[in-house]
Amino acid sequence: MSRKQRKTARSKYFQNSGPVFVPTTHDHGHVLAIIDAVSSFGGEPYARIYRDKLGGDTTTIVSLRFSSYRAKIGPLPPKIAARLRPAVFWNGLRNRAINVPARIDTNPDSPHYLGVWLNTTLKENVTTN
Repeated sequence: MSRKQRKTARSKYFQNSGPVFVPTTHDHGHVLAIIDAVSSFGGEPYARIYRDKLGGDTTTIVSLRFSSYRAKIGPLPPKIAARLRPAVFWNGLRNRAINVPARIDTNPDSPHYLGVWLNTTLKENVTTN
C-alpha cells in the first residue's frame, strides 16, 4: 500500500512577500540531478513547504520537486517558519503542502550556490547561468 500524496495548497504569505532564500543543507546530489533535468527538459521546479522529520527533528522543511525528482532542501528560516506555522499545521491535518515557485542558484561564483529561492516571480532577483 503506497503512501497518500500531499495535495497542493496556497499561502497568503507568499502572495504578499518577495523572494525567500533557503540554503541547501541536505540532498546536494538530488539538487544537482534536478539542475540537470531542468537544463535538459526546460521548465521550472517548485517547492513544497510542510512539517516532516529532517535529521531526527520534526521541523518545517522545504522540498524541491521537478518531474519525478525530489529533494529535501532543508529547514525553512525560523522567522518565516513562525509566520507560516498555523497554515502549515492546518494544511498538514488535511494532507496538503504549501506550493510555491522555486529557482535554484546555479552560478558557481555566487555565495548562494545551490541554494533555492522561493516565490521567484521576478527573475531579476535571482542569479542563474
